[in-house]
Amino acid sequence: MSETGHRKEVITGFIILAILAFVILSANHFTQEFGNADEVSEDIILGSGEGYKGKIIIQLVMEGGDLKALKAVEFHDTSQVFNDVLKSIEKDLLSGKPLEEIHVITGATATYHGIIDALEEAFDQLDK
Repeated sequence: MSETGHRKEVITGFIILAILAFVILSANHFTQEFGNADEVSEDIILGSGEGYKGKIIIQLVMEGGDLKALKAVEFHDTSQVFNDVLKSIEKDLLSGKPLEEIHVITGATATYHGIIDALEEAFDQLDK
């Protein structure tokens, strides 16, 4: 193989690795909707907290004054862990359980506390 051909292979390999690294590193940062988030309130009710890997922002999706869903606006924690915790919390809230009675999922303490802090901040806005 010529030196030019080898350089092209090295450059191509490097580009592929860079793209893969970008995809993997950005995979944990996305917006996720849960529950019935089709009906979004006119008021944007957001709360923020600090998760395991950074800032968490949660939106309350309201309809007629009732909570219909939670929407993750920003998070940096591991997607599967974050989704499991948020789904569990949302299920409890939608079934009528008060926020202060919702307990942590084992192994996700920092994520849980970040989501709870975000929800407390958002619910405080409803009380105003």
